[in-house]
Amino acid sequence: MLDPGMAEIITGAAGSLVAYSLNGQVDAVRGWVGKIFKAGSKEEQSLSLRSVESDAIALSRGQANEADVKARWAILLASHVAEHPEALQVINDLASRSSESGAMVIGVQRNEGSGIFIGRDMSGNIGEFDRK
Repeated sequence: MLDPGMAEIITGAAGSLVAYSLNGQVDAVRGWVGKIFKAGSKEEQSLSLRSVESDAIALSRGQANEADVKARWAILLASHVAEHPEALQVINDLASRSSESGAMVIGVQRNEGSGIFIGRDMSGNIGEFDRK
């Protein structure tokens, strides 16, 4: 059984992998998974990279639940760390990524009023842009 601190790290890393996938950064996920599973067998490495691809496709098509994918990755990471404790450092690095280190931060922004808005949802007038 994992101690609570290690479980938090693994859960955070699994969440980061899912967040990267949801934001179209599958190459970043491949890179992290490659680093994490490099001590594993060729079969483990291949399986983990295939999982990256299938999860990214399923998430992008809405065929997979984000929480289920995160839970599956947490289980995969935990079982890998049990066999290869040296992978915990890379997993910890992934879990502790912040916006300063290049990770994407997901947030919500609401724009109201007149003006130019870049994004999807907006309220207000958009026809008042003066093209002088």
